[in-house]
Amino acid sequence: MKRVLFLLPLTLLTMEPALAAKPFFENRVQALHARNIGLIEDKVPVYHERRLIRKQRHEAIEGYFRLGTRRSYPQLFADLVANGYLRLTYAKRNGRSGRLGTSVATSPAYRTNQTLDLVPDISRVTVYAKGIREDYRSKITASFPGAASILLQRGIEGLQVGRTRFNLSTRFTTLADIALSRSEEVIANDRFRVLTLSSMFADNERFDANAIRYEALGGAVTTLTLRKTTTRDEHLFPRAMPVGSWIELVKGRGSSWNPDSPTIRIEIKNPGGLQLGIQGFLASSTDPNDDSLSVWLEWIDAPDTIPAGTEQNLEFEVVATPPLWGAETGSSRFLLAAEGILVFDRDGRAGALDHGTIHDDAGVALVIGGVEHHVEHQFLEDRTEGSCTGAASHRLFGEGFEAIGRDLEADAVHREQLAVLLHHRVFWLGEDFDELFTLQRTQR
Repeated sequence: MKRVLFLLPLTLLTMEPALAAKPFFENRVQALHARNIGLIEDKVPVYHERRLIRKQRHEAIEGYFRLGTRRSYPQLFADLVANGYLRLTYAKRNGRSGRLGTSVATSPAYRTNQTLDLVPDISRVTVYAKGIREDYRSKITASFPGAASILLQRGIEGLQVGRTRFNLSTRFTTLADIALSRSEEVIANDRFRVLTLSSMFADNERFDANAIRYEALGGAVTTLTLRKTTTRDEHLFPRAMPVGSWIELVKGRGSSWNPDSPTIRIEIKNPGGLQLGIQGFLASSTDPNDDSLSVWLEWIDAPDTIPAGTEQNLEFEVVATPPLWGAETGSSRFLLAAEGILVFDRDGRAGALDHGTIHDDAGVALVIGGVEHHVEHQFLEDRTEGSCTGAASHRLFGEGFEAIGRDLEADAVHREQLAVLLHHRVFWLGEDFDELFTLQRTQR
């Protein structure tokens, strides 16, 4: 569905007391709030125990949880039910939580010759929460009208200090034949995304993610490090790279912008029989309020036309952990000390790592169950500035247009990529539930 987005001034700030309205569900360990936070999408009906929450529509569900013996309830997730996005963070030992950063766009998205359909229309949301323990699930019914129906389900898989886990399941059913774009440069690259990570990289000092890590087929771990010199308005890989069981957007040290926002990992539990690859796009904006970084799982072997009645069922797990120490080398030890965070390995065990040796020297990587590689942007950075624009145009649009036509079309797609990234740059302070307000900032 074609969406037109309008940029609003940066001065659009609203502040709403966190306790202005009672939670619609609470027990001794959690409190759930329904919020309206200024998203561009329409508010949607959200039901709990068969009742419309507060007899009005909402945009987001925020979850606050008490872990251990502390009395504070730090925020650990924001379920943006109006568009299907999900934002997770982690609890600290001091009773607080990391600030929210990278978002997960949980709906599949596809590109036709006309547009990139990224955000479906949400028709109904049902929230399930009961009992005396941590319990949250949501079911989102959505569609790309006339083309596909979508069922998105997500819920708490596990909560502990330093790690928040949600499970995701997606059912995508075509209602009519969907003819995907046949542009040479989007085939097996950017024409059907099963899931997208939306984040921010402004420069070496301001970022919510500064490295991309993934397990390749065969088990090798590859790291692509982002730098100020990384070419923008380009796909980050020459082609979508086949992946194994996980991808990750790493929040490394050195960011002055929300330095404690999380690293987000996507575990692929069931790919639904699809061959998946990783691709990304870094937009031109260096404003930290803009989601300039997009990384997605691409359906590499998608057909030119997806027949009506096709059903895809996929399952993932989203894991939020503290920033990684030595992210430029792909290390997997969590940031320590000032934030009072435990040290975990990737299997969730506290204490020393036993999967490899930590290095903090640029160009040295940690081996975790395989060989770790470093990918630099030589294929992009070796270009001269004058040649980049033309190269970008050719890569995105193949050889079907005259040069000037390619440039204009490339600019249009770059604007489209930037637009869908920018409009979800909404963040919370992620502090104690019993003492703070929520800060909401929107760009659209």
